Amino acid sequence: MSNSQQYLDLYQFTPEENRRFACSNFTKLVHTNARFEGVNTTLPHPQTIMDGMSVAGVVVEDVLTIVNLKRGWQCVQKSAYIQNIRH
Repeated sequence: MSNSQQYLDLYQFTPEENRRFACSNFTKLVHTNARFEGVNTTLPHPQTIMDGMSVAGVVVEDVLTIVNLKRGWQCVQKSAYIQNIRH
């Protein structure tokens, strides 16, 4: 008996549509993950930080968390692109 749960694919995106969706919601993805990591910012803060500017009132550790999450999502996007090219 398997403990895995099957989820329905409600939107049935193609791999290209998935990439476009992730790119268009990149800031929201980083912000949501940053909140999960305990970073207390508003949605515009991660975009400002990812654009290379500083935000008053955001501590350095939180800025580094946001930058590292951005780099992590960029790595995921690149690896998904490479996998798609191979198949």
